[in-house]
Amino acid sequence: MTAHAEKLLGRAPCSKHLWGCALALLLLAALRSYPVQGPPHRPVTDAPPPLVHPAEVPPNCLLLQRVCVDQQQIVMMDPAYLPQNEERPLPNTRTEPFKLFFNLPVTAGSNPDVWVVRQRMPLLNFRRPTVMEPTFDLRHPRFETHTLPLLFIPDWLENFGHTLGNSATFLHAHLRNATWASRAQLVVQTPLGLSLPQHWQALVRPLLPNFPIQTLADFSNRLEPHEPAGWVARILGRRAAFGGPPPTRSRCFAEMLVCPGLKENESVNISQTASFIAQSYAKEAEAAPPITYTSSSPECSGNAGSRRPANGAAADKGPTCLRVLFKMRPAQPAVRQILNMPQLLEECRRWRFTDPASGATFAATCASWQPGSDLAANIAAVRSADVLIGKHGAGMANAFFMHPGGAMFEVFSTGWTWQVHREWLDQEQRPQLQWWALTVQDPAALKPGELEARLMPHPRLYNVRREGLAKRLRDRNLRVPWQGLDVLLQEYSKVQAAGGMAAYWDRRLTHPEPVHYCWTPAHRLRKCGTGLQGGPFRPGRDNRALLNRTRIIE
Repeated sequence: MTAHAEKLLGRAPCSKHLWGCALALLLLAALRSYPVQGPPHRPVTDAPPPLVHPAEVPPNCLLLQRVCVDQQQIVMMDPAYLPQNEERPLPNTRTEPFKLFFNLPVTAGSNPDVWVVRQRMPLLNFRRPTVMEPTFDLRHPRFETHTLPLLFIPDWLENFGHTLGNSATFLHAHLRNATWASRAQLVVQTPLGLSLPQHWQALVRPLLPNFPIQTLADFSNRLEPHEPAGWVARILGRRAAFGGPPPTRSRCFAEMLVCPGLKENESVNISQTASFIAQSYAKEAEAAPPITYTSSSPECSGNAGSRRPANGAAADKGPTCLRVLFKMRPAQPAVRQILNMPQLLEECRRWRFTDPASGATFAATCASWQPGSDLAANIAAVRSADVLIGKHGAGMANAFFMHPGGAMFEVFSTGWTWQVHREWLDQEQRPQLQWWALTVQDPAALKPGELEARLMPHPRLYNVRREGLAKRLRDRNLRVPWQGLDVLLQEYSKVQAAGGMAAYWDRRLTHPEPVHYCWTPAHRLRKCGTGLQGGPFRPGRDNRALLNRTRIIE
């Protein structure tokens, strides 16, 4: 039928009957898009030159040529992968960089890792072309060059902090100077075809603004019966001559990048990435409701503090007002809550300190805040602060959006002191954030979180291999000793008076002096190190005994 239409079109007197010729062209295009059986045509590309130079391929990424996508499968249409060339192995993602993980999101408001064992991201499926391709666009592939799919496999994609630290930093580092960046469309492999968490669009879209971010499941969906393939759409009116994309999607591409994200402890210049994202939300952040800080110091009351550097400041100029912001967690489920928040805010408002070395004075103006789903509002909140204090968790990653020289005071429960935020900062070329920490080791300060108190002993709760015990301690609610925060504020003020970030790194690397303190069961503060050591916690007998002791505390 199609051949007959082509013969008729060849005979059509287009010079005399323009409308008839146009109708014949539309008919031919529609007939060509109708599925027919038969062997695949020879693949055709839009342009022979490659979009990506091999030198521009990011580390651990695969550069594939002449590929189609179909229902979460990668069809290798390159003649080198025809079935008769079985000696050439298909690409695979079984290598170490692709061994990434996720937590099945079965609960909201807290990490889902309290319920199920972490799971490995499924392997990508690659296959060779066949004569039984199910759709017209696969039997007659025409490879788009205006779009370069970047198929991305993330680590812990459900976690806001890891999306920023492991995924956004990788993309920012390798896209900002790439010649192909404007043509890159991010396609994220999600486990089991699930949707992307909401924070992905907010965090990652500024890095790739030209195309929508899609899951592999959505990106590789088969075309609807009435939906023309990409090359047919061009016959019907492609806007490529004006630099625009075709009016419908394609599933075959001249090239594709397949990239694994960074592993959980890895990051690439997270401060630079966060600064870039913050700048993209500058207008929205300006319109966000301001944080209201209060202080007992007359010099600091009624304003939001001052960024005036304290180096060599004279006492008669008044104190430098530090804006201290306490981060709260959602009320449900009640895990990792700071139980004495009102007391800490009152102590903070009365806080005052004079640096003995420089004579500079400091006071605090304080507020509490809970992150929401509006990233611009979260950025505005943390950028209003000099110090962000909160319990360890993904929400503390908002601290990376702070102004340069700001400080994160991360509070841990004993048994879980994973210093992942400090590890990310230590991999920076030009770090802009100070990391300080306080670990509460006093069992009397800990109280079981809501999940543990209400649902234990559920057989699936905190039954997470060797880490289950530690995660129960991680999720304990606690009373934070003001004495510990007082010392952190004093030490941070000394660093500010001595030069800010340069003095901070000198403190850690040259002397070294601690940035991590521990509150002991004897109600004493001890130095816990410079922060150069640390990493994932490995529970042992001491922590099992601690768990047994804290279980009976009211």
